[in-house]
Amino acid sequence: DDDDDDDDDIYATLPAKSLIQQILQSLDTILQKEIEATAAPLSPLEQSILETADTASPMMQAIQRQFDAEERLANFQVFRNSLLDIASDARDRAFCVGMMAAELANLPSSTRVKMLETVNGTHRLRIVMRKLSSILAMDSARRVAKSLSLQGGGDGDVKDIKTDLKSLQ
Repeated sequence: DDDDDDDDDIYATLPAKSLIQQILQSLDTILQKEIEATAAPLSPLEQSILETADTASPMMQAIQRQFDAEERLANFQVFRNSLLDIASDARDRAFCVGMMAAELANLPSSTRVKMLETVNGTHRLRIVMRKLSSILAMDSARRVAKSLSLQGGGDGDVKDIKTDLKSLQ
């Protein structure tokens, strides 16, 4: 997963200030979508499965996921509102935003290690932004797939989805 060297990387030339704005916006979107996903009412099937489980564990896990999403969003809002107080220096701000985004978005350990090994703050922001962008793209793809599967009607019809490979790259 070495997408740091792409020649057509849209983040390669963005300055730290723009990266910070995009990271904050992306992180807000990710956390809001997590809240929506955990707050969505359970389908009758999901409710039945959780109620008939041998233990209360699945229901408790669902409640814990919702609590975790709400807590991370609250932490993000406090962080965003206090950012200038926490880090008035641009270099410190870049470090804080990158590290906090990694924590709140639950970025993988390999990404965090790469971030810690990076001494250039702008490069660290690029690492974070690429990962957040990937998370948003995967979420969008899941939503499209779910939308298509819901439209299928289950009558055995196979939908032929035509894509332009160039537009996906």
